[in-house]
Amino acid sequence: QKKRTEINQDKVLSFDQFFTPPTTAKTFSKPSSNNGLESLFSGPPSNVQLTLLSPLPLTTNRSYETGYLNRVDVSHTRVTAQGLLEAFQVASKNTLLRMEVVRMSGSGETWTDSILENVCRSIDLTALETLDIGCSNVFKGSRQLTNVGLKKSLLMTTKSSTRIALQNLTLSGHTSISASVIADVLTNAPNLVELDIDGCKLANTELADFESFTTALLHFGDPVQNDKPRSRGLRRLSLWRCFSNRKEVLRKAQYTEEEISIEEDKCRTLIETLCCSPSSKTLFELDLDECYLFNTDDNDQLLKYCALLRNPRGLSIRGTKISDSLRNHKRVGG
Repeated sequence: QKKRTEINQDKVLSFDQFFTPPTTAKTFSKPSSNNGLESLFSGPPSNVQLTLLSPLPLTTNRSYETGYLNRVDVSHTRVTAQGLLEAFQVASKNTLLRMEVVRMSGSGETWTDSILENVCRSIDLTALETLDIGCSNVFKGSRQLTNVGLKKSLLMTTKSSTRIALQNLTLSGHTSISASVIADVLTNAPNLVELDIDGCKLANTELADFESFTTALLHFGDPVQNDKPRSRGLRRLSLWRCFSNRKEVLRKAQYTEEEISIEEDKCRTLIETLCCSPSSKTLFELDLDECYLFNTDDNDQLLKYCALLRNPRGLSIRGTKISDSLRNHKRVGG
């Protein structure tokens, strides 16, 4: 059973010591400044807590030893991507870190192509199950992480035909990532169950790229596709503002009627793809907030073919045409 121990503030520990057994859950006080992750273990205490979680029981097919720290959660702290990279480089030395969980929600603005590439070089991607590098401000987002960086880092194991173990991936706010790279993720991460790409403008990509995404989504979970084992199917998919929001659609100077029609077709194609895919049997949460062109027909189709979405949290459609219709209906009824 896991134990929680408090580290004496006078005792200074280097980061790499937490990757050697034995380890238990440890809580550290976070310093007031961010000088790299190593400083978190020697800086003055503050009220913000950094929690490093001890590893979960490992399955028998894992070849590495138990007791090594393999879960790091520094979400919504001042730890930057560069700080994590420096700590990983110190800790990894001549071996790959076998990290299962890396959560850095709110740090997305500090990630670049080169940093993500070097972080992925420090860890064993066949062991990484959760990666969260979402932005702190998804409205503004960040354009520093691009398709090139994601392909050279997270998907680089595919060169040797090695599948990545990802089950949960959060890339919210990274507006430079297109549909074609998300398609690559779906193709090469057959165990994915949660995908958060809030703010990634799927509708703005070329038609060919969008079609590659819907094709990958259609076959995701198919046991015969590329001779890969059956996925558990997507359980949660977050697409907040992946299509145009209300203000963008109603701004006539920015969008022509033809462009709106094309985007409506893309939205309809996405819904039809979800309904025909293996994920239709597993999808429990779908976030389409601020995807304005989502309409009543799309809603009915989803609830018909994706039965698990008929739960209180299943389908989120704030800021769509449906919510507009409901608001107008209430005004007329009032």
